[in-house]
Amino acid sequence: KDFSKKLMHNYLNKSYIFFLNKNSAEYLRDIDATHAISRVWICFLQLIVDILMFLFAMGLLFIINLKISLLVLIVVLPTGALYYLYVKKKLKILGSEMLFFQAKQQKSLLESFGGIKMIKLANYETFFINLYDRFLGLFLQNEKLSKLINIFPRYLLEIISAISMCLIIIFM
Repeated sequence: KDFSKKLMHNYLNKSYIFFLNKNSAEYLRDIDATHAISRVWICFLQLIVDILMFLFAMGLLFIINLKISLLVLIVVLPTGALYYLYVKKKLKILGSEMLFFQAKQQKSLLESFGGIKMIKLANYETFFINLYDRFLGLFLQNEKLSKLINIFPRYLLEIISAISMCLIIIFM
């Protein structure tokens, strides 16, 4: 909340010329994006928990069976590294597109409600609804793909861990 307030204060203390170069929806998006910082912390904490769980499971595997543990480690680490390298660029592109579509979506909202009188008089409601819907759809499509890419490694590691445990039970 404090960061959003500081950002708002910073924007409002800029000169008028500063505002001519940017779309007002971008300022709205930037202020709203500060709320995403809390979501970043939650993701970071989830990552820490996942790493600790992985280390605990690998430690347990090393205690129980060293050979299978090394095999699992040899499979998991390169797979994770390759996946990270593969999706890193894609996630960056998706993030940029999401910011762009979110700004367009907010711009259409601002324009719609800012000019509601003219929209009603000219009978342009359908046009603005369709414009908003298009950008909302593109934003949600990118968000869905981004979340899928982010969650996939977790399930993959859980499957590999379950298979590893089964292998240990079978070969002991």
